[in-house]
Amino acid sequence: PSLPEKPAKPQRLAIFLVALVFGLILSLTAIILAQLFDQTVRGVRDIRDILDVTPLAAVPVIEPSRGVKKGPQLRWAASTASAIALIALTTTFF
Repeated sequence: PSLPEKPAKPQRLAIFLVALVFGLILSLTAIILAQLFDQTVRGVRDIRDILDVTPLAAVPVIEPSRGVKKGPQLRWAASTASAIALIALTTTFF
């Protein structure tokens, strides 16, 4: 056996892209399977389709009061997700 001329390096970009594609395929497959096997009844139309009868009454959707703000929660979640993605990308390439 002979010594290599230069050290072997993993192709990190190729590994990252393959993992990204497999992750997308796996997540889309999981979403489709979850929707196919979901037996939740979500409204009047579902009851009408399943039982072939019209319901006498339906419970309306109750919206949260106007005092509840979702802005800070969404900004916190977005900043956390972007920080995790940044850490993952930097550890992948370096």
